[in-house]
Amino acid sequence: EAGFTPKELGEVRDLERCNAIVSENQIPSEVYGNFEGRERGIKEKNIKILRELANQNKTDKPVKMHFQFCASPVEIIGSTRVEGIRLERTKITDGKAVPTGDMFDIPCCSVITAIGYQTNPPDGLPTSGTIIENENGWVHNNLYVVGWAKRGASGTIPTNGPDSRNVVELVAENLKKHPSADEKAGSKAIKKLLSDRNIRFVSVSDVGKIAEAEINNASQGHPWEKFPSIEGMLQALET
Repeated sequence: EAGFTPKELGEVRDLERCNAIVSENQIPSEVYGNFEGRERGIKEKNIKILRELANQNKTDKPVKMHFQFCASPVEIIGSTRVEGIRLERTKITDGKAVPTGDMFDIPCCSVITAIGYQTNPPDGLPTSGTIIENENGWVHNNLYVVGWAKRGASGTIPTNGPDSRNVVELVAENLKKHPSADEKAGSKAIKKLLSDRNIRFVSVSDVGKIAEAEINNASQGHPWEKFPSIEGMLQALET
């Protein structure tokens, strides 16, 4: 029932500093439930990758990532700070996770919630499940949507990039088909507005300069060294 894609899960196999720990007895032998087509294919690929991770030769890496399935968080343990988390083992019955009463604790110093995704759009926008209703990114009038709000909680940055460019191309195409009756100043008006308000903005050429500085700052064996702060990026533009 995990929501990751095979691409996201597959990246775990080759993490430089981390071993993925998967218990093979928690992996189902097949996909259960009435899934068909692409959805069933994704689940089958995930099972295959999880089985590969369970049998992967674990080299000596400083970080371990444990996949714990069929467990539901019950309580965060600790008096003045997080000292652990208590979970209850579950079993799948008729497609639902049913509690078993079997509790176990995991010592930890922090807890990060990752319990799903739901779009919280501005008032008046139509939604369908976890996304804003759209047609290839177009919502209505001059309103468009991208990313997870467009297609749901799947994919990483390499997925969102091309997806966003496709929507930008759709915007440009629609503007050509239905040009505005009002003459608009476009980027010139935005630059003037920002300048009038004394707001520092970063142009396309500035982005290129920042990228060049990050490449030059890279240590040996690394493609670049990212600036950790906005101040650092802006300072690079002044040199």
